Formats: sequence, C-alpha cells, structure tokens
Amino acid sequence: MRVLFRADSSLIIGTGHVMRCLVLADELKKHNVHITFMCSDGEGNINEFINAKGYEIILINNKDQFDNSHCFFEEKVDWLIVDHYSLDESWERYASLYVEKVMVIDDLANRKHFCDLLLDQNLYIDLKGRYNNLVSKDCVKLLGPKYSLLREEFRFNRLGPIKSANESKQVLVTFGGTDPTNETMYVLNSLLEFAHLANTIIIVVGKNNPYIREIKDICSHTPNFKLHVQVSNMAQIMAESYFAICSGGTITWERYCMGLPALVITNASNQVEIAKTAHYYSFDKYLGHSGSVEKKEIQNAYIDALLNDEWILASSSKCVDIVDGLGVTRVLKCLFAV
Repeated sequence: MRVLFRADSSLIIGTGHVMRCLVLADELKKHNVHITFMCSDGEGNINEFINAKGYEIILINNKDQFDNSHCFFEEKVDWLIVDHYSLDESWERYASLYVEKVMVIDDLANRKHFCDLLLDQNLYIDLKGRYNNLVSKDCVKLLGPKYSLLREEFRFNRLGPIKSANESKQVLVTFGGTDPTNETMYVLNSLLEFAHLANTIIIVVGKNNPYIREIKDICSHTPNFKLHVQVSNMAQIMAESYFAICSGGTITWERYCMGLPALVITNASNQVEIAKTAHYYSFDKYLGHSGSVEKKEIQNAYIDALLNDEWILASSSKCVDIVDGLGVTRVLKCLFAV
C-alpha cells in the first residue's frame, strides 16, 4: 500500500498540518505502508524533520505549489491525504485521476472537497452539519475530537484527570512551533510582575521561532521562567502542569488528552471558532485573538486560574472525557475499510 501526504509548513503556515500528518504516517508505517510526502519549500519549513523520520519528500517550489502537474505519479498511489487550506475540490478532483482514493484533513469547512474520506478533529457547536454541502453524500466523515491525531507519547502518558489542588502549580506557556505573532514574548512580559505566584513557568518554543533570542534573554533574567526548545516530552510537561497559556489548534487536543485546561489566545483565524466553543463548554477560558488582549487581562486570568482550584479540577475532568488519545487508531481503521 502506498500513501502520499500533501502538506506544507513554514513560518507563516506553522507546523501543525505536517505534524498531524506525521502522526498518521507513523501509524501507517507500522503496517508496512510506503509513505511519501509532497511539500513546498517555504521559509521556516520542517522538511528536514520529515526526512529525519525516514520519509521521502517530493519537493515543490513554493511559487509553483498549486501546479496540477505535481499530482502525477508513475507508481500507483492508494491514498492521497491532503492537509492544506489552499487546496480544494478542483485540485483534489484532478489529483484523483492518478490515485485510488482521496482523504482530506480540514478544520475550516469553508470550501468544497472531492474526497472519499474527510477528517475534521475539532469541536464545534454545529459539528454534525458542517460539511453537508461541501462533500458528496458518499464521503465518509470523521468529525470531532474522538478522531484527534495525537502522537504516541500522549496515548502512552495519559493518566486521566490528573490535576490536584495540592500539587505544585507549574504553568505552561506555548504558542506553537513558529509563533508568528510573537505571543510568547507578550505573555512573558505580562507575567513578569506575577511570575513568582506560580512554582515554575515552563516556556516551550520551536527551534524555528524567529524571536527565540529575545525569549532566551527574558528567561535568563527571570528565575521562575524555564525555557525548553523543540521538546520531545510535551506530554510529560503537560502532565506536570496545572494549566496552560497557549494558542488554539492541535495543541488543544493534546492538552485535553492530558487533562490540561488553558487560557487561550488565538494566533490564527482558524483557531477562533474552536477556542470560542471550548470556552462555551468551560473546557478553557478564551481571552481573545492576537493583538486584542490587554496585558491586564492576561494577568487577571492567570491569577484567577492559580486561585481557582475548583475550575481547574472540573475543566481537567471534562477535557479527558472527550479526548482519549485513540483517534489515530480510529482513523486508520476507516482508511483500511473505505
């Protein structure tokens, strides 16, 4: 069986699309599936990381990344898996001429798709009807956090509701692999005066973060700030944290698997509806979108969360109820069955 993934990463796009495809790729690899990635060469991409995991990459020049000629393959492809906001029904329909089946991973529900299988792992109030007019009636739809594509470390380290009012209160601050809006520095500057209220504030950034030098500088001068770059033990860090201050996106489902609630500041438009839904159900507290949240709001929410054990414990319990870490297993079962 041969599977081709079409996904990109860059400073602007971030790393989320590629990272969740890698979760599925790693699981497929266990079943002796031949994996290939098709990626563009945008600035700040993580293509080397894909190569380091042993996967072949068909490299597309960033300027020509939507050229339909790149869909053609001499060898049979059983599944094309597309995770890209700029590709839609027309690209997928053309690509389908050269592959057996097409799967689409989407979050937006803002365009039509031509696919046999569609995955949207997010939580929305109108979840069931989001794609009714955007895919064919024959398309199999996998909708909701029960299908979250999470790395093995989250499945293996999942402990259930882990928060305790008596534990040391470590706070996690993280805004994705690239953090293009530099939300990390904004939050750290907001917390300087009150950093001592938490036992430790763990800051996690990706190695491609363009502001890493100034982040390192502020952490070196603040005793409670502990910086980690490009970690491989995020599940453990989440398990040891009381709550997070973070962006939306894939990290939401990683946190929920580990029972970690958060104060959320979105730094991409596709995160907003998810964050609002999580706030509505009291999983998290949504502070607002990048550029619209005042430092005082962050400070007040941070202090309130440290003092509000009842909310932390209730939220932690809700989180683990909706994400059990087995989403990739469910998706794989559908891939082999369709």
